[in-house]
Amino acid sequence: MRPESRRRETDSEEEGPVKLSPSPPDRRLRHSLALLDLDFTEFREYTRAKLSDTHDTNLYIQELKNELQPLKKNTNSSITELTRALRELQEENPTLRVQIGKLEKKKRASPDSCKK
Repeated sequence: MRPESRRRETDSEEEGPVKLSPSPPDRRLRHSLALLDLDFTEFREYTRAKLSDTHDTNLYIQELKNELQPLKKNTNSSITELTRALRELQEENPTLRVQIGKLEKKKRASPDSCKK
């Protein structure tokens, strides 16, 4: 390349593109893009807030589960104790019925012996 032609290319590059005022369709597109950008920003913030709420809710649920574990364990222990007591009473019941039957029989046989 010759220096003259090189100089012309450089000179034209330095001038840059000619700036024109935006046409009405360009303005509408820019306005639409600005609105979309605003909507996207609002949506992103809304989503982040919801995710934060979800995270807080999950933490709250986990705390409730942690509090529930001892209650569940205590309830199961109480049920076990009550079941054991019920079995013992059911086992004693026939013996007590026999004893009551003997006392009633004794009372019928001699009404004065039970008054003592």
